[in-house]
Amino acid sequence: MFDQSTLTYKLEFSIPFQNESQSTIARNSLSPDPILKPDELNVTFSSKANVLNILFEGSSDKVIRVAANNVIENLKTVIECIEVFDQH
Repeated sequence: MFDQSTLTYKLEFSIPFQNESQSTIARNSLSPDPILKPDELNVTFSSKANVLNILFEGSSDKVIRVAANNVIENLKTVIECIEVFDQH
């Protein structure tokens, strides 16, 4: 078990979607990926109403930057899929 107090750097995104269903789809699509170095990074995905919240907690700004960049790329793909397949 690692000491979470070493994760002193934080970054939070709040991304609004058109509806709650879309924010839930995005959360469920992004959250299954395991963190490779949990002693250096923790990423929490949550959704409330139509907003997806992503909290990054890391041991350095570089760790958070790399993780956030990866999540943004994956989020782009999720949004493109929602645009094509979600008929709400």
